[in-house]
Amino acid sequence: MKTVILLLILVLLISGCVQNKDSPLNHTTGSEITLTATVKNDIIIPDNKNETVIPENARGVVDLAKKDLAAKLQISETSIGVVRVVPVEWRDTSRGHPEPGMVYAPVITPGYIIILDAEGKVYEYPSDYMTISPPLVTGKK
Repeated sequence: MKTVILLLILVLLISGCVQNKDSPLNHTTGSEITLTATVKNDIIIPDNKNETVIPENARGVVDLAKKDLAAKLQISETSIGVVRVVPVEWRDTSRGHPEPGMVYAPVITPGYIIILDAEGKVYEYPSDYMTISPPLVTGKK
């Protein structure tokens, strides 16, 4: 149900950004903007095809994720690329990956999804502003 509501809000926001056909801007630019997003664990994540930008307050957890992945794969941190750093608000302190038998505080927890690539595979690290969770291998590049 939350997913449906979030998608409805996203559609309404996007539709409110559509220009009128008679707008002077529409005639002068002739360009289109397509906004897409992915919903994962009840979180709307904008799809951004631009270059990777690491927010200033995310640098610490990005470094933690790179160190963790380098240790797991026994490779150099310099051989790990940062694909994207997506700001998110987790619905609880599990950061989207609750462990069976554990209890998590039901508070909005700001953080990131840190997407790294190494050795031809893509790894996704959920984080808050200070810690990371174990990575998910999301597939090949």
